[in-house]
Amino acid sequence: MKKVVKRLVLPAVLAGLAMEAYQYLGEFSMSHEQVSGQYPAVQAEAAVNTSEPTAQPENTEPDLNSFLAQEPSEDERLLLDVQYICQKPDYPTGCESVSSVMLLNAAGISMDVDTFINSFLHIEKLVSDESGTHGPHPDEAFIGDPRGRGFGCYAPVIVSALEQAAPEYYVLNETGKTLEELTDTYVKRGTPVLVWATINMTQSKPGASWRIDSTGEEFVWKQGEHCLVLIGYDTENYYMADPYTGEPVAVYEKSLLQSRYEEMGMQAVTIVKKPQ
Repeated sequence: MKKVVKRLVLPAVLAGLAMEAYQYLGEFSMSHEQVSGQYPAVQAEAAVNTSEPTAQPENTEPDLNSFLAQEPSEDERLLLDVQYICQKPDYPTGCESVSSVMLLNAAGISMDVDTFINSFLHIEKLVSDESGTHGPHPDEAFIGDPRGRGFGCYAPVIVSALEQAAPEYYVLNETGKTLEELTDTYVKRGTPVLVWATINMTQSKPGASWRIDSTGEEFVWKQGEHCLVLIGYDTENYYMADPYTGEPVAVYEKSLLQSRYEEMGMQAVTIVKKPQ
């Protein structure tokens, strides 16, 4: 893991970036949305890779004893040393992939975003025909093109990609954990966490909808969906490596980030080195 930087230097003011609302299957879109129930998300554009997802091994309880034996930081303010990658202009809807690569690089795994997308990310597209618009759930595939127009994906898709990209690591789907729990367990032990929230922490709203092929249910995407990396905290704020802002550190008030995180189903993923 990268070392923990205990002296924090933050940008004085983070430039406010206006979030653009893009039309479904029309103008360029960076929105990620959510459907009633779990997560709703979709992206509609040509798929880069339509291969079948890799079969998942049976679930086994990871041995995290050595990791949890590390003493967590007691500092009131902490920032992890994570190399920042901006998604603009090359990956306009690729926040999940860019955030995943920041997570991998922080763990000492050298990888670029194109390799992650081309080799590990399962991508599909929506289809419009006489029966209407239909396709996968964002739990099943990245929908659209991370290098162009599209929607996005949810935690299970990134878990599958990271398991392939980092076989020597446990890939932990921590969906359902609060940001405070993620901070206490992982960030305080030097491990960043990938989380889902919204662009610029603006409130999400209902977006495009389509029929899920695997269930026949109608799905509604939450416009504004976004993926970023939790890298630190102080008493009032969380510090994020946000691929959308262009700034190495984005600062978001704790309750605001928690609210947007909850809107997106409290989805979180991290990786921990397997014991030798």
